[in-house]
Amino acid sequence: MDEKNFKAITKKLAEAGLVSKNQIADIYKETDEILSMIIAPIKTLRARPQSKIVNPKS
Repeated sequence: MDEKNFKAITKKLAEAGLVSKNQIADIYKETDEILSMIIAPIKTLRARPQSKIVNPKS
């Protein structure tokens, strides 16, 4: 599911009265936090230069 579909579904849930706008705001915030935790190590690994250490057993 992409972000556009996610927002459309959560908007419909709020319009139907199944969840409050505060709950949706909390869901968006938590989703952003989870994505940040996933993306941060990827960015760190990409920013590091390759190690020059060679494995002597290989």
